[in-house]
Amino acid sequence: MNTKSRNAEYTVHSHSALNQQIARKLKHELRTPINHIIGYSELILEETAELDAPYIGQLRALHAYGKSLAKVVDSSFAGGENDSEQSYVIILREAILPVLADARCSLNDLRESPLSTTYKSDLEKISEATSRLALLVQLSEEIR
Repeated sequence: MNTKSRNAEYTVHSHSALNQQIARKLKHELRTPINHIIGYSELILEETAELDAPYIGQLRALHAYGKSLAKVVDSSFAGGENDSEQSYVIILREAILPVLADARCSLNDLRESPLSTTYKSDLEKISEATSRLALLVQLSEEIR
């Protein structure tokens, strides 16, 4: 194998390794706030399981949005050879932002519900997680 071939092979391997590293880091950074959305909404759901109030549907929706976001991140940030920073930004913008917007709407409804007095701290933590997730998407677009 000549030097040019080895250099090209090394470059391809380095690029692939870098993409995998970026994917792992992005996945971790995104999953942290998503896990907060899932975990805190699950906690409230468990504690309000016996209630049959209209806002419980919003809480279930918020939990489902969190699960949906997790699936998108888990399936999209595998760090394949054909992935690029630009493809990650597209995923963030087109797959995550719409679900995040729906989650924030449900969260806003919950903050105006009777749950807001008993679970104010948990709802605030979910709110902080959605804000952090939105900020990560915004920053990734600015870096691009």
